[in-house]
Amino acid sequence: MLALSGACGDPPTSGPDAGVDAALPLAATELLRRISFDVRGRPPSDDEYARVREEGDVAEALIDEMLASDEFLDQVESWHAEVLWPNISRYRLTATPLAAVRMDPQNSWEDIGSVQNGGGRDVAADPILVDDAEQRQIFVLGFENEATGITLRGGRHARPGHYCDMNPEAEYPDPSVVGTPANRYTVPADVSGDGSAYQATYYSEDPAHLGMVMPIQDWRHCQNYCFETACGDEATIGDHLDTDGDGNHDCYRDLDTPGDDPDGRHKFDVPGMRCADGYQRVINSCDWAVEFGDSPRGRKPARSGLRMSVYNSMRDGWRWQTHYWSRGVPIRTCAVEAQQREFGLIRTDLEGEPVRCADVRHNQGFSNDDPSCGCGPEGVYCQPSQNEYRTEDETRTEYRLRAAIEREPLRIIRSVVDRDEDYLSILTTPRSFVNGPLALAWSQQWRTLSGEGGIQATAPSDSDPVWETVDYEDENWTEYDRDPRHSGILTTLEFLLRFPTARSRIAQYRRVFACSNEFDYAPQPDPADVNPDIAERSGCASCHSRLEGDGMWFGRYPDRTGLYLSESDYPHVNEACRYCVVGDGDRRGQQLHRCADGAMNPFVPGGVVQGDQLLDDCKTRYANWPSFGDREAMYAGHLWAAAYRDTSMYARMDEGPRGMVAADMGHGDALQSCAAENAWERLVRRPATRDEIELLVAQFEEAGRGYRSLVRAVLTSDAYRSAGQEVTP
Repeated sequence: MLALSGACGDPPTSGPDAGVDAALPLAATELLRRISFDVRGRPPSDDEYARVREEGDVAEALIDEMLASDEFLDQVESWHAEVLWPNISRYRLTATPLAAVRMDPQNSWEDIGSVQNGGGRDVAADPILVDDAEQRQIFVLGFENEATGITLRGGRHARPGHYCDMNPEAEYPDPSVVGTPANRYTVPADVSGDGSAYQATYYSEDPAHLGMVMPIQDWRHCQNYCFETACGDEATIGDHLDTDGDGNHDCYRDLDTPGDDPDGRHKFDVPGMRCADGYQRVINSCDWAVEFGDSPRGRKPARSGLRMSVYNSMRDGWRWQTHYWSRGVPIRTCAVEAQQREFGLIRTDLEGEPVRCADVRHNQGFSNDDPSCGCGPEGVYCQPSQNEYRTEDETRTEYRLRAAIEREPLRIIRSVVDRDEDYLSILTTPRSFVNGPLALAWSQQWRTLSGEGGIQATAPSDSDPVWETVDYEDENWTEYDRDPRHSGILTTLEFLLRFPTARSRIAQYRRVFACSNEFDYAPQPDPADVNPDIAERSGCASCHSRLEGDGMWFGRYPDRTGLYLSESDYPHVNEACRYCVVGDGDRRGQQLHRCADGAMNPFVPGGVVQGDQLLDDCKTRYANWPSFGDREAMYAGHLWAAAYRDTSMYARMDEGPRGMVAADMGHGDALQSCAAENAWERLVRRPATRDEIELLVAQFEEAGRGYRSLVRAVLTSDAYRSAGQEVTP
């Protein structure tokens, strides 16, 4: 850039106005172009150029027209995206789909789900199938177990080794039609493995579990096995008999003896394979006998006639089903996932009542799920599998949900600006918005959201009629009110996950909305200082003396989750957890076994712990240490955010981020000044002087802190309308 010549007037070199008048006014058409790009992201129209040439200036009325446009609101969203960083793709896990669904429709059942099917073709497991009737005829849909961060539980068996039989005869009958011949089929003698035909069933006919679909394992669906005759009758299926003292289970062998199969395949349990010498072939007729124990933690199915080593090779048939994403089109769906119960048939709560399927998680594997739940009504608990094997690509449903979560805080900001409300209410308003995917997530899926580190979430409200009325395919945003605890963009799922710890949430809030640089620099920590309270540790205290205390505003929003810990369920101090750590005053260290199921604990009803919830809470939500001294003992059983903090600050946890914003508003104008500074620097492209920012804040306040008014004040300033050198404020 050429420097301004003296003929045009040199800028003053000293004094309060040094540099402020260093620039020349822009020509009217050049000013119009600049305003249009800043406000709307595009050049002016020919009519606008003509209007400015005629009037000789960019009239304030024209600026107001630009500020009233949807394009300005788009710019506002874009500006705020630069500081909110709405990208949560890092919380997405690698997808593990049903299997590499690579097959040719003419292939035999042995090749179904085979990853190495040379002549086959890939069948995409994606909602795009709803547009292709031919593809649907040869495809069975499987669901992810953890498809993505911030996504949904699928059938736990939907992973390599657990796949559907795609043969037409593998279509399951309607599970409600039980006890009819349709539920039974015959395994022919020539492929049964021992020369005798036998009867098998598709699903349990136990009257207490009518229609429950379980993965099954005969030659068509079930695995057989080899049993060593030397083990004798005392070794039954599932026993772990060590006949030679080598620590191995010696009674069972897979059907993988080389040469037994005429095609040379060593694939487990291909019909016709024989057992090694000394073993006899045993037919597993898939007797999924569901046995129930007395454990208060819930009942699990006992796998009668099934070894764990073959448990990961299950098949099931398929059924036609429509899904929330399939636009009313039936999709061939694995039978386990196709079950549509609201309540499971196997798992129970501590009172022995059925567990709501939306609450059944997949923490430990398929056996700890309730397989009778499937994917629920219209598949609401699941998302579809991928079109590649072990791909990280998102399906359409995954992408739409993630994109909706990312856009939510920007829509809140857009609404505040559009209505000319107090700009700072973007940090406090309970108002929010949903589109189709987000409405479905909050109404039916939020309990099953999962991702990196076991991401969990709490719905913004107990319920809302808006969630039930927005169609899943609707990309428009509909307004609703969240619970009063919510605080603008600060309690959206996107903000809580993108800034995943209380410290990062506080730091980002103060950097962006208070223009603070207090966390940008810190002295070198003293390696000799090992104070467990980093708010006091040398070198750490410069930042953490504030971060730890202010982090209490987010104390009820656990790190790396979207959860909210209510006051009623999570008091500041949990005496039962405290007892688990310090007991009756002994200082031997952590004693969390006192919180385990069945343990004696005087601070729980009846004095005996029931279930695993207390132990889980004490491990994750309340302060505990493997070893501790007197100071740690003082805070044992306190919510983690309260550890080492003074009790006078506990109210911050209950007030939440709304209390934080209110406190900042009551102690000066840092938030107002920062909003003005950010708008100025974005548009003028240099820092403001002290006088400039004081004037701008005064105009901002006078206009009721409306963001349009703030931008308008900048656009009409002499500094914006001039082109020249930067100045030092």
